Amino acid sequence: MRGKPEKDHKVDELIHIALTAKEEPGEELNRRILNRWKEKSEVKRFTKGKMTGVVTAACLLFMTVTAAAAARYLTAGQVAEQSGVTGMAEAFQGEDAIEINETREAGEYRFTLMGIASGKALTQSYVSDMIAELSGTYAAIAIERRDGKPIDKDEDYSNMTFFISPLIQGLEPWQYNIASMNGGYSDSVIDGVLYRLILCDDVIKFADRKLYLCISDTTFYETAAFHYDEVTGEIQENKDYNGVNVLFNLPVDASKADPAAAEEYLKVFEDSWGYEEEKSEEEIERENNIQELVDLLSQGKEQEVLVNFELMEETIRTVREENGSFAYDFSDGQESFAMFFYRNNFQNGKDYVVNGNTEGEIYYITLLTENRDQTVTIKTYRIIK
Repeated sequence: MRGKPEKDHKVDELIHIALTAKEEPGEELNRRILNRWKEKSEVKRFTKGKMTGVVTAACLLFMTVTAAAAARYLTAGQVAEQSGVTGMAEAFQGEDAIEINETREAGEYRFTLMGIASGKALTQSYVSDMIAELSGTYAAIAIERRDGKPIDKDEDYSNMTFFISPLIQGLEPWQYNIASMNGGYSDSVIDGVLYRLILCDDVIKFADRKLYLCISDTTFYETAAFHYDEVTGEIQENKDYNGVNVLFNLPVDASKADPAAAEEYLKVFEDSWGYEEEKSEEEIERENNIQELVDLLSQGKEQEVLVNFELMEETIRTVREENGSFAYDFSDGQESFAMFFYRNNFQNGKDYVVNGNTEGEIYYITLLTENRDQTVTIKTYRIIK
């Protein structure tokens, strides 16, 4: 996670905001769906809601596994135990767990869908707040390089990007996927293999339709990677796509379908789109302004971003890593801010966070730069009004 200001700027360190819309995706929708985020061995959540006080540019990651023989892998249950996420290990050991171990290759990678399971929903969303006892779907995937080279959890992990999500026949995949369905994931690199556990709202209730698991080398659902048939609702890989676009069929017994629960879920889900779209023109403009700054910072264009900001000399700190993170705090004279940062999120030796209030107004940008002695120099810039 990039930063966590206190007071009115609080943002749950496990939350990745996914702003989605009920429309066929274009550049704007894809940009809004995923502000990229990463962290090792914790559940990353995608939640629907308004832009909050901290906007971060980070990376949704992928990992890899050598899959010549499934026996090399940990089991899905072992991976769940390694994640430390309460409830996941139990789900993969339950009677609703399905062992699959199907392997597909694409690009430089080999992907093995180890298994899927169902269990109690582990996270909360607008939908789960409206439906009692909402359940969840979990999947375990192993990823490896086809050339057999082990994945390095420090170097390789930071440069890999995968979007992995269940999809449902008849539901537009750019709208109904892990980013909008209260989803998240947990990554672990073990013995050169990347294991990803994903979770989202239950899709097993739709078992009377075809269920899929898609994998692409993108940070969001990529419409160019897959074909969606508007008539049949079926989804297929685009054979002309230049990149990773793997599509597994989920072998779920159709008798497990629950049409009534599915109908209730879709009604609440679709109502939530209207809930989310209640934004004024000013809010939309502020969100766009924040995203523009995030995009520029991710491209290394700091000077262009800081034209309208001034350095707060008193905020400069040189910080050493403690307990896996860098702690940082500063005060603007009226309010105090406390944040922490992970080295994993640094790109080209730098990291950053854009701070604003709950209405999306931007006040501060904090920049981090790694030093040769393993310390980090942190500076905060204030907007010039």
